Amino acid sequence: MSENMKAAVKNNLPDEIIYEILRSCDQDFKFIVMNYALVSKQWMNVIQWYSKLELKFEKKREHIDDLLPSRFLSNIVQFRVCVERKPGEMFYQIIGKMKQLTFLDIRNCSMIDDKGAKYVSALNQLTFLNISQNNIGPEGAKYLSKLDQLTNLKINSNEIGPEGAKSISDMKQLTTLNISNNMIGMEGAKSISEISSQLTILDISSNQISNEGLKFISEMSQLTSLDTNGNNIGDKGAKYLSELKNLRVLDISKNFVYDNGADLISKLPQLTNLNISFNEIGNQGAIYLSKMEKLTILNISNNLIGPAGAKYLGEMQQLTKLNINRNYLSVSELALLNKK
Repeated sequence: MSENMKAAVKNNLPDEIIYEILRSCDQDFKFIVMNYALVSKQWMNVIQWYSKLELKFEKKREHIDDLLPSRFLSNIVQFRVCVERKPGEMFYQIIGKMKQLTFLDIRNCSMIDDKGAKYVSALNQLTFLNISQNNIGPEGAKYLSKLDQLTNLKINSNEIGPEGAKSISDMKQLTTLNISNNMIGMEGAKSISEISSQLTILDISSNQISNEGLKFISEMSQLTSLDTNGNNIGDKGAKYLSELKNLRVLDISKNFVYDNGADLISKLPQLTNLNISFNEIGNQGAIYLSKMEKLTILNISNNLIGPAGAKYLGEMQQLTKLNINRNYLSVSELALLNKK
């Protein structure tokens, strides 16, 4: 025990002072509990009554089940964990005791199914949930749709399909949604387009929505950030995207977009960040894009651009980052442009 801590115990500091000391420290659960909770009964009580703690399990072999007897579970407001086997009843009992939990990150576990989603749906105080890369399916999405305080949801790679997308569309309070890689198709895109105007950040990439699905997404005029890579939308889809005048960030990579599509995208007046890589854009498309005066970040790699088109891109003085790799440029031409 440090001299300062010994003095604090000896002088029996008011709870308010102890609380301020705790607030100034790292709010990591294990650090607080293993150090300050052992100072005295008073310090332990202050932690239990007032502290809001964060808990992170970075190593899969750590024993989460050992937390069950802890009296401080109700103080945890942020919890990040990855399990290496299918969670049992005890795992969900532990989460259930986190009565102040607002932030839960259980991504990339691959073991959380619809039953696990049902347990998570009981955490009605959550405002942030990352349950991506699991296996909750459409039934799990239905359970999660009951979380009416949730504003930020990452549910990508969960095989929820169009039925799951329909359930998620009931979450009218969402402001940020990542529903990528879920095979929701055109029907799912239509459902997502019905979420309220509060949703401004959307990742709907790799969902087989095609340009017909994007037609529905283009009705979401409030969007400021959209990722629609890998959806085979083509130039027709780019036309629908050009209607989203509030977009500042757009990823339209891997979508069979040609020069005409680049022309349409160049009409987006607020765009500052554009990823249009892995398409079929040539010199004329590069010329169209070079007219985007607010653009500061551009990824146009893996296209069909030669020196004539690259010349115009190199004149975009406002760019802070330019990726033009894997086009029809010599090593010296590429090196010059990549100084951006």
